[in-house]
Amino acid sequence: MTGGWVNIGTPTTEEVPHGFLAYVPMRGGYINEDIGGETTQHADLPHHTASYFVNEHVVRRETEYEERVNPREDTNNVVRCLADG
Repeated sequence: MTGGWVNIGTPTTEEVPHGFLAYVPMRGGYINEDIGGETTQHADLPHHTASYFVNEHVVRRETEYEERVNPREDTNNVVRCLADG
């Protein structure tokens, strides 16, 4: 059995050239138990912020743990991309 939790804080947004940035603070964790109930694994994940860049063509996401990151600078974490044409 696997159980998990997530606590989502208050998102903030700001308009930037060519789109918007959104910052979503969150914490989470999980508990894993084997079928016999003898092995339990528990983890509280560190506080982090999901940072999004959104416009009419793309949604990019980055995870930041300590310093603010700019999701516009990384093209590897594209959540959604709509091609023209």
